[in-house]
Amino acid sequence: AVGYREAGLLIPYRTIAGAALEVSERPFARLRLTSPRPGGAKYLSPAKSGCQAYFPPGLRKLLLPGCVFGIVEGEFKALALVEAGFPCVGIGGISSACPRDADGEPALLPDLARLIAEVRPAELAFIGDADTALIPEFSREALKLAKLADVPVKLPRIPFNAPGKGADDLREAWTEQFPAKWHQILADAEPVDVKMTPAWLAVRLLRREVAALEALPIAQKDAGAA
Repeated sequence: AVGYREAGLLIPYRTIAGAALEVSERPFARLRLTSPRPGGAKYLSPAKSGCQAYFPPGLRKLLLPGCVFGIVEGEFKALALVEAGFPCVGIGGISSACPRDADGEPALLPDLARLIAEVRPAELAFIGDADTALIPEFSREALKLAKLADVPVKLPRIPFNAPGKGADDLREAWTEQFPAKWHQILADAEPVDVKMTPAWLAVRLLRREVAALEALPIAQKDAGAA
């Protein structure tokens, strides 16, 4: 299905209308490997298939004009949020919402751009894991998205000391409390000003986590720094 002899969980992709997504006249899917490859690769995609948007089942009915439309790295996080009632699309990596086009310039994924134009959300929520406060690339990608989408972008922040790294972890940990707690995370999200520099935004995100980072045991601090 993806062109590799590897064991894993196959994740089929569909269009927002529910039809199988085809890339180069073949159904597109990603494989979540049972055992990550040396170097850390956890997912495989068909060769030369490019970046694609993952539309979870049930997303269409949540896409109302004026909604807060989420974009999150990973299919399982997108599924968890949609199942909880929050409209969200999945991307393969934090740089996958705005890959480079044929001219080498960042551009919104075409399917994502069309959906944003159709839905007219009030805001885009670019959702990172708890550790993205320590990953400067996340801030660079957030600014790219804000400049390209022509829709206000905010960054919901999962606290560094939360009971999980991603939205799917939090849904499992918080169970029935998850919707209320996620609404609060959305309300407290960090706004993105397109006049910011990536470094400025990265520092703002890091400052939010100072207390949580200081409270970590020394061993965890050293591991995070490494």
